[in-house]
Amino acid sequence: MKKILATVLAAAMIFGLTACGSSGDTVPAGAGGGQEQTGSQTLAGSQAQADSGQTSGKTKIKVGLANTISTLQPFQGTGLYSNFIIGQVYQKLGQRTSFETQEFTPILMTDFEKSDDITYNITIRDNVYDSNGVHLTAEDVAWCFNHVKENGLNGNAYIDHAEATGDYTMTLVLAKSALGSFEAACEAVGIVTKESFEASEDGMATEPVGTGPYVVTEFITGSKVVLEENENFWGDQAEDTMATQGIYLSRTCFLVKM
Repeated sequence: MKKILATVLAAAMIFGLTACGSSGDTVPAGAGGGQEQTGSQTLAGSQAQADSGQTSGKTKIKVGLANTISTLQPFQGTGLYSNFIIGQVYQKLGQRTSFETQEFTPILMTDFEKSDDITYNITIRDNVYDSNGVHLTAEDVAWCFNHVKENGLNGNAYIDHAEATGDYTMTLVLAKSALGSFEAACEAVGIVTKESFEASEDGMATEPVGTGPYVVTEFITGSKVVLEENENFWGDQAEDTMATQGIYLSRTCFLVKM
């Protein structure tokens, strides 16, 4: 789920963000003409200049945010700006990739089967590691869903309980059989390894550890968040990002512009 560029595009178009290049100049949203260029990127009406030292198709940009970010916690970071950022660090079992067709694309799972109106048998990938190098198993995924349910966190209304049935197989039981509940549950719960979460002193609020293509290297509440590529990412980061978004970002700095 490598959506840094898509995040920049959506943020620029919807929230009127600003982007600042390596020279320190801030260019307001709406300054560009919608085309893409090398070195200085014009992104859907908002210009984001690449940092110096662009090599091997890698680009570094800075993006201004109009509001503060208070937490990077995987289960409670539900603010608009937090979701833009933590979506690059944490991953989900799957997500809907089309509002029109409601097409559901697996991410951390490879397959799922509906056994009754509320019960789903899920197979997760066997090659996923978080940025600490901890191997993700079905026990971790089931724990995430149960943690959300037991603590009344985001997405809990969709969940009854989850149970690991093997190293990479699990059962998810929904709270109700309403249309779209399974997809909504999968999209709502960020997945982490239990080991890394419990090792965190603040529930990953300031130092998140996820399975996504980027890691947080600096977080100052109310000031900035710096994301850099996850060198331990289990997927093919560069190939997937270039293929889906036309640009590979090795570093992104989100700055709060009040």
